[in-house]
Amino acid sequence: MIRRSAPLAAALLLFAPFAGGCSSDPPEAHIVVTVGQEADAFSQEPKVVSVVVQAYAPDGSLVATATSTPGGTLDFGEIADDAQLAFEVTGVDAQGTTQVRGRSLGAIALSSLTGPLPVFVQRVNQWARPPGLLPQTHVGGVASVGAERYLLLGGGTVDKETEPDEVELYDLLGLGGFGVTDLVRVPTTMVPRGSSSLLVDATGASTLNLGTGVATDVARPTGLASYALVAGGTPVDASDGRTFVVGGTRTNDPTHPTKSVLLAGAGGALSAISLVHERAGATALWVEGVGLVVIGGSAVAPGIEILGPTAAKFVALDLFPADATVGAGAVIDGLHSVVLIGGTLNGAPAPIRRLDPTCDKDCAPTPITGSDPSIALTSVHAYTLGGGRFFIVGDEIATPSQTRAFALQLGVSATELPLRAPRRGAAVSPAPNGTLAILGGRLVADDTAALSVEMLFPQ
Repeated sequence: MIRRSAPLAAALLLFAPFAGGCSSDPPEAHIVVTVGQEADAFSQEPKVVSVVVQAYAPDGSLVATATSTPGGTLDFGEIADDAQLAFEVTGVDAQGTTQVRGRSLGAIALSSLTGPLPVFVQRVNQWARPPGLLPQTHVGGVASVGAERYLLLGGGTVDKETEPDEVELYDLLGLGGFGVTDLVRVPTTMVPRGSSSLLVDATGASTLNLGTGVATDVARPTGLASYALVAGGTPVDASDGRTFVVGGTRTNDPTHPTKSVLLAGAGGALSAISLVHERAGATALWVEGVGLVVIGGSAVAPGIEILGPTAAKFVALDLFPADATVGAGAVIDGLHSVVLIGGTLNGAPAPIRRLDPTCDKDCAPTPITGSDPSIALTSVHAYTLGGGRFFIVGDEIATPSQTRAFALQLGVSATELPLRAPRRGAAVSPAPNGTLAILGGRLVADDTAALSVEMLFPQ
């Protein structure tokens, strides 16, 4: 069953009519640019003096551009009413520097719009809260995307005892939240699969249809002794459409390392493979040309295992020393170089370090100094922006394990990006519109449910 939250109330800042090319009385479609809960997005110093909205076709070509002052009217002229467009909003200051950005979902059919199309905009490099709230929070849950439209939040501990198995969805098209109830499991891992999401817990897996809210159980694949061996693992996407859930990345059961890996094929079929060595709390990522790289999580096994792009078995790389790091994030820096950030090593904060999974001599990781965050983090999610710049989100190692975010210039600096509503126990996921989203948790100020979504748009 799908349970809707309160109706959306967006602030109308810009109005843009679109006219169909040939009709004598053409239909109109409107976009609504909203700043959500951050009312000062345009007026904050340095102020935005000009707003540009660009419309793009599915192939990335620019279809139309309109410019105005904040609060003004934008006129794109005539655009065919059967066009499919994505919208990019940019607000610049008096010096021409971008201060505000926003982006709709891609390929929106204008003919399908039954009302204004809201586009959320925000100050760059600052967290901001779009309109709408989730029906309930999840503390220590998991977040994911779905159908290239939704942000999903499930698992963990909920604040409404009557809805323990509910999955919350935030609709990036309508900018509002709703819940899917009557599910048979509380997921500790969620894997996007087209218009559905694969929900995994220790007892099984179900496919949730995001259009109907109906969940269907999925049989356990041959070679996987139990879903409990992968539930809680972090999904890693390969460039060919496959997704790997490496049980050895689990941090929810550190005393039970595992070799099990669940593979969701591009077509949806499930299968299972195994690591060479048991691991717990390891880090995994896909490196183009190298394959699935699994690092750490064991004090006795080689530091790295690799599953090549077309390989059927993992290979443990004996040239790399054992690495017991738990809860680190990993990013690619350069062609093959991998940087590990955060986590703990033998109970202490782990140092930032670089390694090369293609190394064939002197393969010990190289420490990197100068960009350690001021607060030690675990359960780290790391994202690259290029040029040695990264975003990381993680939980404080110290109690109360507040969720913190930092921008890193590798080897140079680490700058905290404070949340608008500081919280603990939140979950993080990249969003389909190119932003980073934080969902769930409880507010640090008063320990109440954190129902707003926070998003970060890089410069």
